[in-house]
Amino acid sequence: MDWSSRIDSKEIRVSVFVLGYVGLPTALGFADKGFRVIGVDTIDSVVNGLNQGVSHIEEIQVEERLKNALERKLFFATTDGV
Repeated sequence: MDWSSRIDSKEIRVSVFVLGYVGLPTALGFADKGFRVIGVDTIDSVVNGLNQGVSHIEEIQVEERLKNALERKLFFATTDGV
Protein backbone atom coordinates (compact mmCIF):
# COMPACT_ATOMS: atom_id res chain seq x y z
CA MET A 1 0.00 0.00 0.00
CA ASP A 2 1.42 3.42 -0.89
CA TRP A 3 1.55 6.45 1.42
CA SER A 4 -1.36 8.18 -0.26
CA SER A 5 -3.64 5.22 0.35
CA ARG A 6 -2.45 4.91 3.95
CA ILE A 7 -3.19 8.59 4.54
CA ASP A 8 -6.60 8.40 2.87
CA SER A 9 -7.54 5.38 5.01
CA LYS A 10 -6.24 7.05 8.22
CA GLU A 11 -3.99 4.03 8.71
CA ILE A 12 -0.95 6.09 9.70
CA ARG A 13 -0.32 7.34 13.22
CA VAL A 14 0.81 10.94 13.73
CA SER A 15 3.27 12.00 16.43
CA VAL A 16 3.48 15.60 17.62
CA PHE A 17 6.32 16.67 19.89
CA VAL A 18 5.93 19.55 22.38
CA LEU A 19 2.27 20.10 23.22
CA GLY A 20 2.19 23.85 23.70
CA TYR A 21 0.28 26.61 21.90
CA VAL A 22 1.30 25.24 18.49
CA GLY A 23 1.75 21.52 19.10
CA LEU A 24 -1.49 20.76 20.95
CA PRO A 25 -3.83 22.43 18.43
CA THR A 26 -1.86 20.76 15.63
CA ALA A 27 -2.24 17.34 17.28
CA LEU A 28 -5.94 17.94 17.81
CA GLY A 29 -6.34 19.05 14.19
CA PHE A 30 -5.08 15.65 13.04
CA ALA A 31 -7.37 13.92 15.57
CA ASP A 32 -10.32 16.02 14.36
CA LYS A 33 -9.68 14.56 10.89
CA GLY A 34 -9.69 10.98 12.23
CA PHE A 35 -5.98 10.27 12.59
CA ARG A 36 -4.60 8.51 15.66
CA VAL A 37 -2.23 10.91 17.37
CA ILE A 38 0.49 10.42 19.96
CA GLY A 39 1.41 13.68 21.65
CA VAL A 40 4.80 13.89 23.33
CA ASP A 41 5.86 16.38 25.98
CA THR A 42 8.51 16.31 28.71
CA ILE A 43 6.32 17.70 31.49
CA ASP A 44 4.51 14.98 33.46
CA SER A 45 1.75 17.27 34.71
CA VAL A 46 0.96 18.42 31.16
CA VAL A 47 0.80 14.84 29.88
CA ASN A 48 -1.31 13.63 32.82
CA GLY A 49 -3.71 16.55 32.45
CA LEU A 50 -4.14 16.05 28.72
CA ASN A 51 -4.87 12.36 29.17
CA GLN A 52 -7.60 13.37 31.64
CA GLY A 53 -9.08 15.93 29.24
CA VAL A 54 -7.61 19.02 30.91
CA SER A 55 -5.65 21.44 28.76
CA HIS A 56 -2.81 23.56 30.14
CA ILE A 57 -3.29 26.18 27.43
CA GLU A 58 -6.17 28.58 27.03
CA GLU A 59 -7.38 28.55 23.48
CA ILE A 60 -10.89 28.49 22.08
CA GLN A 61 -12.40 24.98 22.00
CA VAL A 62 -9.15 23.17 22.86
CA GLU A 63 -10.59 21.29 25.85
CA GLU A 64 -13.74 20.38 23.92
CA ARG A 65 -11.65 19.04 21.03
CA LEU A 66 -9.31 17.26 23.45
CA LYS A 67 -12.17 15.50 25.21
CA ASN A 68 -13.67 14.51 21.87
CA ALA A 69 -10.34 13.07 20.69
CA LEU A 70 -9.92 11.14 23.95
CA GLU A 71 -13.47 9.73 23.73
CA ARG A 72 -12.81 8.59 20.17
CA LYS A 73 -9.45 7.11 21.28
CA LEU A 74 -7.63 9.23 18.72
CA PHE A 75 -5.26 11.04 21.10
CA PHE A 76 -2.86 9.88 23.76
CA ALA A 77 -0.14 11.94 25.46
CA THR A 78 3.12 10.55 26.76
CA THR A 79 6.54 11.65 27.97
CA ASP A 80 8.19 8.80 26.04
CA GLY A 81 9.17 10.08 22.63
CA VAL A 82 11.13 6.98 21.64
